[in-house]
Amino acid sequence: MMRAVVTGLGCVTPIGHTVSEFWSNLTAGVSGVKPITLFDASDQDCRIAAEVKDWDPTRYMEVKAAKRAARFSQFAVAAARRAVEDSGLAINDANRNDLAIVMNTGGGGVDVIADGEKVYLEKGASRVGPFTVPAMAPNMASCQVAINLGVRGPTITSVAACAAGIFAFVEAKRLLDLGETEVVIAGGAGKHHPDFHRGDGQHARAFDPKRRTRARLPPVRPAPRRFRLRRGRRSDGDRDARTRTEAWGEHNRRTGGRGRHLGRLSYHGA
Repeated sequence: MMRAVVTGLGCVTPIGHTVSEFWSNLTAGVSGVKPITLFDASDQDCRIAAEVKDWDPTRYMEVKAAKRAARFSQFAVAAARRAVEDSGLAINDANRNDLAIVMNTGGGGVDVIADGEKVYLEKGASRVGPFTVPAMAPNMASCQVAINLGVRGPTITSVAACAAGIFAFVEAKRLLDLGETEVVIAGGAGKHHPDFHRGDGQHARAFDPKRRTRARLPPVRPAPRRFRLRRGRRSDGDRDARTRTEAWGEHNRRTGGRGRHLGRLSYHGA
C-alpha cells in the first residue's frame, strides 16, 4: 500500500466558496438552508433548500465555457482550481500527462435533464439545445476540470449518490497504489434540480412516524438550524468539495521532505 497525503483543499458550498469561509461558518453554526430562490416554490410543500448564493462561474471559467457547462461542473472547476492553488502545484507540460482526476457525482446534471425534457415536451425536439447531452453527462465534471486545468492523465467519474465524494478518495488511492499516477485531483460535485428533487423529498411520508397528511404538516421555517427526520422532509442543495491527493514520496520530493502525515480523512456527501 502506498502512503498518500492531502496537499490542497477547495470547496463551493451554501455556506462558503472558500475553505476558510466554509469552515468559519460551519464551526459558527451558520445554516446554508434558506428559502428557495432558483425557481418559484410557492406551490411546493418544501420551500427551502441549501443553494450556493452569489455564484459567478466566470471567475473560474471562460464565459462561453461557463454557459455550456452544467452548474455541478462549474462547481467542480472552481473547487479544483482552489485545491490546486492551495497545494502549490504548478501544472505544466512536464507533468500534465502524469496527473489524474477522479471527480464523482451523485447524479450529474439532473437539472439539465429536467430542463431539457421540459423544452422537449413543450416546444419539440428541434428546440432542445445541442449542449444538453454534453452538459448533463455525469463525467462532464471531471472532463471540465481536465479541460480547464490542462490535465491529460486518467480522468474518471463514478456515480454513487451521497457516497460519491468519499468514494473518489478510494479510487484516487487505488490509482496511486497501482502506480498509474503520483498526483490525483479528487472530490465530488452535485446540483439537484429544485422541482425534481423537492418532489422526491416532500413525498417521503415513510419518515413520518405519525403519518400526518399533507394538510396537517406544520409550516416549514425559513432556515432551520438542524434537520428533523420526524417531520418527514429533508433539505438538499448545491455542493462541491475537492482535494488534491498525491503519493507521499512525490509530496516529499516536491516539498523538500516537509510533508505531514494525515492519519484519517472521512466525510459524507456527493
